[in-house]
Amino acid sequence: MRLLFTSPPGMAHLYPMTPLAHAARTSGHEVLVATSGATVSAATGAGLHTVDIARGQGVDRPYEQLAETVKESELAPPELMVEVATRFGEMSELMLDGLVRTAKAWRADAIVYPPAFPAGLLAAKICGIHSVLHGFGLRRPTLMPAMEQLLDTASGWGVTALPRDPDLEISISPPTVEAASMTPDSMQGQENADALRMRYLPENGGAELPSWLVEESARPRVVVTLGSMPSTVGDGDVLSEIVRGAGDMDVELVLMSARSDLPGMPEKIPDNVRMVGWLPIPALLSSSSSIVHHGGMGSTFAAFAAGVPQVVVPHGGDRVYNAQVVDECGAGLSIPLFEVDEARVGRELRRILNTPGYSQVSDVISREMAGGMSPHDVVHRMTEIFS
Repeated sequence: MRLLFTSPPGMAHLYPMTPLAHAARTSGHEVLVATSGATVSAATGAGLHTVDIARGQGVDRPYEQLAETVKESELAPPELMVEVATRFGEMSELMLDGLVRTAKAWRADAIVYPPAFPAGLLAAKICGIHSVLHGFGLRRPTLMPAMEQLLDTASGWGVTALPRDPDLEISISPPTVEAASMTPDSMQGQENADALRMRYLPENGGAELPSWLVEESARPRVVVTLGSMPSTVGDGDVLSEIVRGAGDMDVELVLMSARSDLPGMPEKIPDNVRMVGWLPIPALLSSSSSIVHHGGMGSTFAAFAAGVPQVVVPHGGDRVYNAQVVDECGAGLSIPLFEVDEARVGRELRRILNTPGYSQVSDVISREMAGGMSPHDVVHRMTEIFS
């Protein structure tokens, strides 16, 4: 098979698909990634052949605008989903023509795409090839409000009825998490009942690891990350409250931030804090007792996979729903962004570290994830289904 993987800008949409892409390659199939913007370098960095299908068209800008809007406003769920659909619709429209031309020229047999990128499903219909919806966290259907924005573009390719359902769905969300999932009404849609449940293998690039990370820590290690987007890291005010909250605790706080010049951070960093620029979250979590994060789907699911309890400080958007799921299933707890202060952080961190139930639930979820089909088994099943 010739599998064309596609993603909008945003590594959280690309990285969950990379284990399947590598499994397909090592199983003897041809693999190509079709994307644009910052995700091009992420795909090539993951060792995958990649083509930029919308070079120079500014596809990163709608993604950045969405992040800024979510951070700066307090939209109600219906208005938030309108904004999400609008921005992902813009990205899909900018990238659709390049995706179709690439799929045709490369003679793809199937297009693999994440839920928020309906251009993948539409391109497969235009080309008359198979479509595969690949989950990127909580189980979601193709984002149809964004698809509806592509009607005029689709008609230019001779498509008058927009597709809704893929030929196959791959889910990476385990049963305990799905039972707690609260899907916003505007995101719900028809889902394939026979989705393949694949083991989630966290991926966000490789790096040279410091020696201290592969050695046993003398005290509980707590990872702190607010993601890589400037809209969530800000000036470091939230990170500062987290650092102060853990300052008198007997823990090793590993604070990961792409920026070191954060004016909101304390002038003197406590002795129990390690400041690191960037390290792969899976590597950090393998020796950690807890993680404090912004509620991004990648961070949430990496913690689920590692069996590590979570303290979530959701920074708007779907991160609020992710935090609710963590709360509901008992794998951690959340602190509303406007309630973050050092006293609350210290109290909740102690609660997470001293209450065995959070670790027990996290371990159950981790084992459920490990029980999913391997990416190689999924590739084999895809071959059977599409033959």
